[in-house]
Amino acid sequence: MPKENKMSLRCYYSNDSLAANATLVFDDRNDVNLWRRTDLNEPLPLCTSTPPASNSSCLVCLVEKSVSVVCRNLSETVHLMMEAAENPVQMSKNDCPKLLSDIPRDENGTLSYKHILAICVPIAIIIIIAIIIIIAAVVGYRYYKRQKKEQDGDVRPVGPRISQQQPGDAVAMNPLLKA
Repeated sequence: MPKENKMSLRCYYSNDSLAANATLVFDDRNDVNLWRRTDLNEPLPLCTSTPPASNSSCLVCLVEKSVSVVCRNLSETVHLMMEAAENPVQMSKNDCPKLLSDIPRDENGTLSYKHILAICVPIAIIIIIAIIIIIAAVVGYRYYKRQKKEQDGDVRPVGPRISQQQPGDAVAMNPLLKA
């Protein structure tokens, strides 16, 4: 998959309250529509989950609380405008946000090995820590219950503890060992 030419991108952003309801991005000088939103019920996508715009067009996406407009391969004469229900929306030039295409991929278009590791290793560590905590909680609970039973006198010892046994006690207590 060829890499995007970052130099061919031009980006704008808007914090205008109307921007989230944008319906049109166009070239004011040539009266050419570069992006149109047909369904206002459909929210704008996040820029990190959006593929790049096609050639000589724009995409509109969200970065945190602002709306970004990312355009590719526009001539220098283009004067970009945004509308929301025919009301103009203020925009300013800005650095381009990270798009879905910016996530490292191999030649087949799948996520790179390093990117997958960066996601999987922290998740695996969290799962291992959670398992350790659960095991420790279960062992601690069983120990607590055992101690409580011993204090209440509910646990009857099976025999003398090993530390209390004398060297010949094992033979004396087990009839099979007697000759």
